Amino acid sequence: MTTTREADPRAEQQRTYGNWRLGRRAGLFGLGPVGTGAAFVVMVLAAGLMAVSFLAAIVALLAGAAVLTPLAVRVNNRTGLQVLSARLAWTWGRARRRHVTSPVSPPK
Repeated sequence: MTTTREADPRAEQQRTYGNWRLGRRAGLFGLGPVGTGAAFVVMVLAAGLMAVSFLAAIVALLAGAAVLTPLAVRVNNRTGLQVLSARLAWTWGRARRRHVTSPVSPPK
């Protein structure tokens, strides 16, 4: 009498170890190293401008925040800048009717 025993599907899979997480990037507020350096440059520039004019320092901080905020915001593991540029490219392509495919011309 011969019996066949089905193999356990878990035994054939490669062993993995749980609780693994993707490493976080270096930088402040979700910015990478370049973005963090740019944030420090904006802060130093605003601090230097405070000696000249408080309004100029506020304008420099607002301009820096407008540039750096899309880099810090993450949506589905993409930066806000990548999301905005993809959406803008899609909108431009749609405006030029690049989303519409023409049917294959009939044979002659």
